[in-house]
Amino acid sequence: MIDFPEDLKPAINRVVEAANLGEMNPKGIENLYEWLLDKQDDDEWNNIQGELGSSALEIVHVENRLDDNYDDDLLRDYCDLGDDDKITDEMRFEFLVGELKSLVDGSSDDGISFHTMVLNGKNNQTALLGCVYYCDNYSTEWVGVSSNLDKLKDEVRRWGYIFEEDIPNLKVLDLLKYWE
Repeated sequence: MIDFPEDLKPAINRVVEAANLGEMNPKGIENLYEWLLDKQDDDEWNNIQGELGSSALEIVHVENRLDDNYDDDLLRDYCDLGDDDKITDEMRFEFLVGELKSLVDGSSDDGISFHTMVLNGKNNQTALLGCVYYCDNYSTEWVGVSSNLDKLKDEVRRWGYIFEEDIPNLKVLDLLKYWE
């Protein structure tokens, strides 16, 4: 658990209360973000990373990740197919799904993940603070705060990211637009 300073606790109480009323970016949350980001350069950051790391879910930004010009030649090489072998949309789709799965199952080193941290407010109220963490440049993008994990995950989806649980729901036409 993170030991927040006493002078930040009233802001945390307001943020938690607002989150329980449905606000994702309530007034005062920027103070919390600032405090957390200021801790990146001191020993407290290890505690913060530990708290955030316990909830890590790998995510992938579909549009940014699948803009690598996938084409039939790549699929032929990957599947060891000859020039005369037929390639179907189903094969293309399955290949792209495999690419996305490898990114969200942790086997890739691209390192984009979604994290939450429990905030404890007064009167036993709690809320989740969400962020997206980019390992390649060690940066954090704050999602907001909510009493509902699904609400935070939906916000991340609106940013264009998917979670592993989303992959079975992908549609063929949605992915084939990334194929040349």
